[in-house]
Amino acid sequence: MSPPTSDRALSDEAPFRKVAIIGLGLQGGSIGLALAAALPAIATTGYDLSAANRQRAAERGLVGQVCATAPEAVTGADLVIFCVPPGAMGAAAAEVAGALAPDAIVSDVGSSKVLIGAALAEALPAAAAAGRVIPAHPVAGTENSGPDAGFATLEQVCAEQGADWEENLDQRAREYHRMRELGLPQPEWMGADRAANAVAAAPEAE
Repeated sequence: MSPPTSDRALSDEAPFRKVAIIGLGLQGGSIGLALAAALPAIATTGYDLSAANRQRAAERGLVGQVCATAPEAVTGADLVIFCVPPGAMGAAAAEVAGALAPDAIVSDVGSSKVLIGAALAEALPAAAAAGRVIPAHPVAGTENSGPDAGFATLEQVCAEQGADWEENLDQRAREYHRMRELGLPQPEWMGADRAANAVAAAPEAE
């Protein structure tokens, strides 16, 4: 049997045809919602080990299709993002190895990059050798967890929590400019959403 292939067909509008998200809690749910809001032409699938989380993810529409198994979710995907605890990355990757398209890009949202990189390389040696395992960092964060915690943008989570959107932007702008001044890496929350763009464009605080 020939290996599965992805549905990749790059365009000016969307860099991927299908994105699979493994783990549908705060991180995975936020990615799914952000993709739907910013790039609705991209198909999204997802899987979570918890049946209750899968049901709730489907109810909230965190991804276009919640799958019954992880291999089903990654079939045909040209980007697979693992949003599971760091210690579960290796097992999650090994579970989908046989269904992963040869040209699929693999990423994750774990914070322990050395351990996660080693686990993914062991589970997906061909993808790692081809340079298609691209580590990432968490892109969303609150004190909550699970499929109900996912949000698409900082503006949305401020609205839901009754927080002041402009005040949050001002605070983040100060943090961003101070870290640049000190030559430190950009904060982890600097992603490709409206908040990040607004912060980067904001004048330096006095």
